[in-house]
Amino acid sequence: MMIKYFKDIDILYIELHKGEFGYSEEIADGAIFDISQEGEILSIEVLDVAKKFHKPG
Repeated sequence: MMIKYFKDIDILYIELHKGEFGYSEEIADGAIFDISQEGEILSIEVLDVAKKFHKPG
């Protein structure tokens, strides 16, 4: 498993497995699963993560 945060584009990327990419599916607003050709979840992308998880100070 690998977790990366891309601050410049505000995306959290979580790679769960290596595999042959099949398709992407947005499961919620800004949450995307990359699915293998065999139907296994390969990775999860969360868009605008800082905005979604920002705690007002």
